Amino acid sequence: RDWSSDVCSSDLTKILTRKGKIATLASEVADCEAHIAKNDESMKEETGIRTKENGEYQAEKDYMETTLSALHHAIEVLSGAGTGGDKGLFLMKVASKVRSAILGAPQLSTLSESNMKVMKRFLEQPASFLQDTPEEEYYDKKAQAKASYSPQSATVTGILKDMYDTFAADLEKANGEESKFQKAFEDHIAVLEKSTSDLNREIVGKNTESAAFAQELSEAEATLAATMDQRSEEHTSELQSRIKSR
Repeated sequence: RDWSSDVCSSDLTKILTRKGKIATLASEVADCEAHIAKNDESMKEETGIRTKENGEYQAEKDYMETTLSALHHAIEVLSGAGTGGDKGLFLMKVASKVRSAILGAPQLSTLSESNMKVMKRFLEQPASFLQDTPEEEYYDKKAQAKASYSPQSATVTGILKDMYDTFAADLEKANGEESKFQKAFEDHIAVLEKSTSDLNREIVGKNTESAAFAQELSEAEATLAATMDQRSEEHTSELQSRIKSR
């Protein structure tokens, strides 16, 4: 057994080993890329869900803030604040805003039958809650502005205050839940982004390692080819020598 046989054996082992490692690294890179694609798909899907949820929250928040503003305005008016000018027309405008704001609100269904009747009357005939106080007498007694509303307005004010408190509590709860959902979303996205970053770094490392193995493979193949060429030349030379010696 000559040295060239040993070289060929060594080179073949190196070639097979390097090819195996390159194939393994290529498989690992493919797994990393598949995981990255999965992360990207998860982020896209979760972002879509969160965007939809946030849109629903914003719509609900706008509705509750509009309702709170209308209820607050109505409570102020019925409590006697800002009642200058045509009180009947002013009250009708306020009632219209309240009606638009609470239309279909679940809080209405919790009212007692008597309170529902009072509320219905206020929303449909707000001017009926004004006392028959002559306009000129009202302006002569500005300090008694509350007397311009009928006693039943106190019932409406109480109902509106209860609704205001309920809407305010619901808004606070919605704000808290939205903040919690947003934080959970951002935390999970951060985990996915870190995972993707780590995987990309791992891919770079594996590709670098694979490139080094590819270089060694190329060198081993070149060495093997040179050895095989040399053995072929030696074999040819040996045959020629035998032929001449005959």
